[in-house]
Amino acid sequence: MITRSGYTKMIVTLDTPRYPQHRGIIGLVVLVMAGLLSGPTAVSAEEPPAPASMHRGGYVPDVGCRSCHAEIYDAYQHVGMAQSFYRPNTRPGTEALNSPFLHTASGREYRYINRDGALRFQRVQRDDTGQAINAIELSVDWIMGSGNHVRSYLHQTPGGQLFLLPVSWYAEAGWQMSPGYDRPHHDGIQRAIRRECMFCHNAYPELPATANPLSPVHVFPRDMPEGIGCQRCHGPGGDHLAQAYTPGADPEAIRDAIVNPKRLPANRRSDVCLSCHMLPSVAVPGIRRFDRGQFSFDAGDPLEEFLLFLDIDEASRSAGDRFEIDHQAYRLLQSRCFLDSAGAMDCITCHDPHRKLPEQDRVAHYRAICMGCHDDAAFTADHATLLERWRPSNPRHAKVSDEDCTQCHMPKRRTQDVVHAVMTDHFIRRTPLVDDPLRPLKETEPVIEDIRRLFPAQERNADSWDIYRSVATLRAAGGRHTAALDHLESIFAEHAVLQTEPYLDLARAQMFAGKAGHAQQTVDEILRRDPNQPEALNWSAGLALHAGDLAEARRRQDQCVAAAPDWPRAHRDRARIALQTADLDTAAASVGNALALNPMDAEAWYLQAEIDARRDDTESAIVALERALASDPGMTAGYMTIIDLLSAADRPADAQRYLEHGRRFAREPEAIEKQGE
Repeated sequence: MITRSGYTKMIVTLDTPRYPQHRGIIGLVVLVMAGLLSGPTAVSAEEPPAPASMHRGGYVPDVGCRSCHAEIYDAYQHVGMAQSFYRPNTRPGTEALNSPFLHTASGREYRYINRDGALRFQRVQRDDTGQAINAIELSVDWIMGSGNHVRSYLHQTPGGQLFLLPVSWYAEAGWQMSPGYDRPHHDGIQRAIRRECMFCHNAYPELPATANPLSPVHVFPRDMPEGIGCQRCHGPGGDHLAQAYTPGADPEAIRDAIVNPKRLPANRRSDVCLSCHMLPSVAVPGIRRFDRGQFSFDAGDPLEEFLLFLDIDEASRSAGDRFEIDHQAYRLLQSRCFLDSAGAMDCITCHDPHRKLPEQDRVAHYRAICMGCHDDAAFTADHATLLERWRPSNPRHAKVSDEDCTQCHMPKRRTQDVVHAVMTDHFIRRTPLVDDPLRPLKETEPVIEDIRRLFPAQERNADSWDIYRSVATLRAAGGRHTAALDHLESIFAEHAVLQTEPYLDLARAQMFAGKAGHAQQTVDEILRRDPNQPEALNWSAGLALHAGDLAEARRRQDQCVAAAPDWPRAHRDRARIALQTADLDTAAASVGNALALNPMDAEAWYLQAEIDARRDDTESAIVALERALASDPGMTAGYMTIIDLLSAADRPADAQRYLEHGRRFAREPEAIEKQGE
């Protein structure tokens, strides 16, 4: 089948986690690709540019705004955006703490507790006798979400990484699994929060100027802003404050030193909102321009120069039927009210971003806006007649108030990607929904038939679009997509691309595909551009190990550790290489470094068990495996090894306990079953 742009369509089953998103695994995805490019693309200079900085600076603590704008500042603290990210126990919550929540599919029991003023997370499984097994307790260091719809909980490791915890609090449903977790085998406590997540969920963190935007580990400071503040919509405030505190400063100069979205052209004003409230598909999110840092978008910038919006075609659902949690702008832009407004309608037509609208005022507020266009007598009469005809055959609408426009035309609906959340559908429909919009939904994965530009005019260079499309597909497929890989290789065979970032995606996919020779060439090109690129150094070490060159593998991995000392994997892989040469001391030191950064690193605990076993310290090895399985209760190798060690230690009852539990909860239970034969 041939689709737009001459691409050949193909559907590929995926079995790997997606790249940066907050959900689990795409069941099926698509694309796509045939033929080489004919036109020129961005050709590299003799020396490729350094990666773009994370952000441009100029941001100051938002509390500085209060001295001149106290009324607006204080009112804004009650808006959901201001409460999007904060430390536990600093704001009132509605959670039912100390209440156990059992996730039957994975056999894991969860609860959040307050101990000595600190919020803690607990997870445990039960063996066949009901005794605790694979138990772990972690600190809850940050809360993400105002709780108006969802509130999720994050643990921060000593090394600064943030990890999403598996259970969230939903305004409509209480404790339920976090998005993408409602399945037998999920990410558990191993799903890292990326900088792309923080871009929309909080004000920009203050990162070191030397931070590498292409680092594979996303580390955050202990002290971060709490909530989306003034400057996300008004731009960096440093110059504005400096001008305001300068005696005799010109008032116009003070105003010009800050962005006022109301004074922006309509498209730039909308860009401020769309930067976070436009996500057509969580499965394949928009892709940041390769020459931009993760936090380099400032209010007033053209959004298309920072982000390329993507949309998808699904096999079983049209764009008009898809409804996800971050679809406010996506759905509004499909509405006739918006389309016929010729740009006059935007987010602030209905929403004052500085103030939370009281519940009792909402019906009148939104009705007044609707009637600004629909106030003629003929419309009112026709509407009344239609409503009376509609109600008898639709009992669910029998009690709908004539004054409440939104109940019929912008109803609250359950979202398809976060199935325990209920959001307002911003598609302004002419006739009410017949189906119950709040009916329960099960988590499902989209079957994606195509990836396309939401705004085709954003990308005028077809060659550049081919690269972004291929990279977006690889990221959505967790680096494993044959057609996208082949197409990206064909592009790079003819053209040297200016930025380094897509080469990383290419090398990652080549490594997954087992194309060692091709991967080596790509890795060499990355290291030519940036000799200290951590992920490329890590791959280079792995390729040398694959080729049997232990000395080169060790040298490259030592470089990787030096380039990314805060990356646990760098230390783990150094330990693996050391084990190849029976250098147990180096292996132990490297594993210790990995666990110091992330004490819940299951793979590091497994390596520690191997080191202990080689030292004939069976009991310590068993303890390390217990820690590995506590961190990852699905680790098949952990069950198999601990069963062997317990049997060797003449502890048959304990070995049988892990055998029975592994048969139920390991990712590959058939391997455990075979071991027990």
